[in-house]
Amino acid sequence: MLWARGLRGRVTKGGYLVLDARPPVRLAGPGETFRGEQAGPQLWFGGAGETLLVLAPVPGCDVASIELPVIEQRRRFSAETCQDDVYVAASGERGHVERTVAEMIVRRTA
Repeated sequence: MLWARGLRGRVTKGGYLVLDARPPVRLAGPGETFRGEQAGPQLWFGGAGETLLVLAPVPGCDVASIELPVIEQRRRFSAETCQDDVYVAASGERGHVERTVAEMIVRRTA
């Protein structure tokens, strides 16, 4: 009930979902961690038997210090990079992951 009362969402004219929280619920900010793992905003694509792609805004983007256990625990090939303070990680079939990470272009518009 705490989450239901404290979390609100709306969709902008451009189709973006915007979440807001009221105390005691608090949304983690870009780059925030909890117990060593990324807790801030993340956008996930794929999963299960497919390639998994994760995008997360991380100011300063020290790739070596970022941990996403779900990428590492999948026991498949994984790769990561950072562009314009956005962390990009993928896991899955080696060739697809390498192409995805190499060809990914991150462009912040706001």
